[in-house]
Amino acid sequence: MSPSMSNTARFAFSRTNFSSFAINGGSLPTGIEPFIAGRPFGFFSITSLTPVGNGRLVGPPDSLHLQNIYSFGDDLSYQRGRHSLRFGALLNRFNEALTVPVNSEGTASYSSFANFLQGIPMSYGGPLTGSDINRYFRYNTLGFYAQDDYHMTSRLTVNMGLRYEFMTTPREAEGRQYAIQNLTTDTTVLPGGELAAWTPGPVMQNKTYRNFSPRFGFAWDVFGDGKTAVRGGGGIYYDVGNLGGAFINESNGSYPAILGTFTNPTNAVVTFPVTPPTVASVLTSNFANNTVTVKYDAGQPYNIQYNLTLQRQLPWNTAISVAYVGSRGVHLWQQLEGNPTIPTAVVNGVQYWSNSVPLCQIGTIPTCRINPNFGSVNTNNTVGVSHYDSLQVVVNKRLSSGLEAQGAYTYGHSVDTPIGQLVAADCAGAPGMDTGVSSNTRAYDYGPSCFDVRHNFHMSLLYHFPNLKLNGVISKLVDGWWMGNIVTITQGFPFTPLVGRDRSFSGVIAQSNQTPASLNPAAVSAIVNPAGGTYNWIPYDPKTVITGNPNNWFNPLMFSEAPLGQIGTSPRDILRGPGVGTWNFSINKDTRLGFLGEQGNLEFRAEIYNVFNNTNFGTPAANISNPNVGIITTVDEPRYMQLAMRFAW
Repeated sequence: MSPSMSNTARFAFSRTNFSSFAINGGSLPTGIEPFIAGRPFGFFSITSLTPVGNGRLVGPPDSLHLQNIYSFGDDLSYQRGRHSLRFGALLNRFNEALTVPVNSEGTASYSSFANFLQGIPMSYGGPLTGSDINRYFRYNTLGFYAQDDYHMTSRLTVNMGLRYEFMTTPREAEGRQYAIQNLTTDTTVLPGGELAAWTPGPVMQNKTYRNFSPRFGFAWDVFGDGKTAVRGGGGIYYDVGNLGGAFINESNGSYPAILGTFTNPTNAVVTFPVTPPTVASVLTSNFANNTVTVKYDAGQPYNIQYNLTLQRQLPWNTAISVAYVGSRGVHLWQQLEGNPTIPTAVVNGVQYWSNSVPLCQIGTIPTCRINPNFGSVNTNNTVGVSHYDSLQVVVNKRLSSGLEAQGAYTYGHSVDTPIGQLVAADCAGAPGMDTGVSSNTRAYDYGPSCFDVRHNFHMSLLYHFPNLKLNGVISKLVDGWWMGNIVTITQGFPFTPLVGRDRSFSGVIAQSNQTPASLNPAAVSAIVNPAGGTYNWIPYDPKTVITGNPNNWFNPLMFSEAPLGQIGTSPRDILRGPGVGTWNFSINKDTRLGFLGEQGNLEFRAEIYNVFNNTNFGTPAANISNPNVGIITTVDEPRYMQLAMRFAW
């Protein structure tokens, strides 16, 4: 636009589409019927046996996750004196289409193999007739910013900026949008079967209109010689419009997509297939709806980031950088129990539940939960938090005398609650870390992150051997050699010792799977052994709990099942797996080939990965109810070599 002003405008379109479609793998044998009329064979389980079904004969039902984003951005740069000004805007249009057929084939559970043979399920369920699992959400995000890089002096530059970014309230195109506005007081059903709790309208409130994000930074040449610099900065960053997981939950567990569970208290024989009642007539004596929803007044996630760095140029083309880097995550998404069971007692700050009160009493109003009109409510809420602090040291040597190297060491610590809009979305597969065990997430689920590695060292080194500058064939053989090295040494990842069943009766989502074990106290005479038999239990000792033996990485005798009615006392991620150490080495040769032109070259590479054949173990089995507890069955790649030749011209 002028020597001091320029403008960049851009338009973009992106599509993300991941779907799964039914694949017919065969038909049901004669005499075996699906659980729900007109649908594929579903999923069933028998107490103490491995679950069966859900796609063994017929593939999963059709699902759709389609997202279209239309973006327009504009950035204006203006140079005026000591000020470098920038202004800009980014406008996004989100269109998200979803079909989420969770458990649409139906499920059944049996208390014993004998009851399975007799056709007496303990419970069964699936989507009610008339459930609509299709959604089409639309919304916009709008962001605007201004920034000034002010060169106050020749040695000091200050960056100041402000961003304002918000979103419009998400709307469902066909009006399939309902919310439970108050999980504490709203009712589930009214006489006549109307779902009174579900209020038509937006699925959540829009709390993005106050998303002001200040930014500040500076760079200071301390002595004015260009050899010592101090840099720092900080800012607030909002996570705007990232709602894909929340919309998935809205599509499979919120009205008008109602999943139902029917209990069988009289042990009656049930003939499959069954036809579930309609969504409009769910007021039955043995029905409980499985609710999944977004907290109506969920907050706006954001992250506070800050850093301070000292850099110094050293002799021999070397520089060192020492930095403190930190961040705080606030109002992060977390899926947890929205209608927890009320403890029957709290003693010295420890919650206790009684197994004499059913977790979800069917047929009459369940009085065990905060809102007696609901059973379990799987809720997306923004109560997650995270903290990260680190010391980062980097030494960098630029290429000189044939040597180029860089070494980086980080001493850091990251703690958080399980994060994500879907159950097990955070650290999926990491023992005891991906889901919460209580609705009081700060009390029970706050601990080291799954990626919390306190010590992390990486080094790369390239060395070009001196050329002898000979002529002819000898020069082609002895010149052009160089080697490469990449060294990695990191501490192990954390994990939590677990028990493979729930003993707390707290009715929390994660309690149906695995729960934390308890630390053995000094007196261990009355500890329950989850696997049966007799063991010499010992008190928990943090100094000796890790044995270092891959066949018994930690001592499970220091842990036990929690007493009935109590959550296990083991903190989240109290133990750590083995560290990782790898040295990758390569020897290489470049040979000029003049007949291929000025760029003609033949490259030979011999690469050895894990050159010392160091055994890097994975995470040990953490379930103390399992006979294989403490055993590590996964290892990293052993040493291997590859050779390659490449012509370039």
